[in-house]
Amino acid sequence: GAHFRGTFSLINSDIFSMEIRKLTAEGSLVSFDSGEEMGGFRAFFFIPDEAEATLHLYDDPTGIKHINAISDESIYNLSGQRLGKPTKGINIVNGKKILR
Repeated sequence: GAHFRGTFSLINSDIFSMEIRKLTAEGSLVSFDSGEEMGGFRAFFFIPDEAEATLHLYDDPTGIKHINAISDESIYNLSGQRLGKPTKGINIVNGKKILR
């Protein structure tokens, strides 16, 4: 089947036994040319030649739409874990870092 993969370093398209494809700015999936290089921190699709692929892109962003800030005296550590009481070290109390 099809796969979506990423790379951290520069790679050459010839190292893959399957054809890899990239997404163009126009939204089309196109094959890499033989010997074409792809920079690090990029992603690409492995799609078998016999497979038919359709990619749907939407204009609406996804993610967090609204945040309700609560102004209570909740205490958190630097990892974002909620604490019952302040601990030795750095605590976040009401959005401020407090050293104890």
